[in-house]
Amino acid sequence: MSLAGAAGRILDQAALARSALPPFDNSAMDGYAVRVSDLEGIGPWRLPVRARVATSAGCRARP
Repeated sequence: MSLAGAAGRILDQAALARSALPPFDNSAMDGYAVRVSDLEGIGPWRLPVRARVATSAGCRARP
């Protein structure tokens, strides 16, 4: 099925990857987590930066 033909459809079972890509933990692409209680009123919101981590800091390949 083409990607366009799959639009609006749902799977009847879980789709599982054959292997982890990348083969190491990569939080650079994992996004952000916020608590709903931190978002008071109507946005846009400005949240403080708690930490900055350089790209690839602490990356290591899994055994």
